[in-house]
Amino acid sequence: MQFENVALALGYGLFYVDLIFQIQRLLKTRSSRDVSAQGVAIRLIAAVLFQLKYFSVHDAPLIAGGLVYTSLVAIYALLAFRFGK
Repeated sequence: MQFENVALALGYGLFYVDLIFQIQRLLKTRSSRDVSAQGVAIRLIAAVLFQLKYFSVHDAPLIAGGLVYTSLVAIYALLAFRFGK
């Protein structure tokens, strides 16, 4: 495996862990009081824009990792807005 692919997998893995912890916290507290709605929306828009680029370059590892990341961000956004004030 090339260094770039290992670094990509590690980077995505760290993003996944962070988002999973945040999703678990939202589910546990059932409150998004300390979550910025604007920040969540911007993160979701950015994830979708990155995904569009990944599809345009036809890079399978980027597409797969990006789809998982975009899905986790979407779940996080839905929960944050659901448990909003």
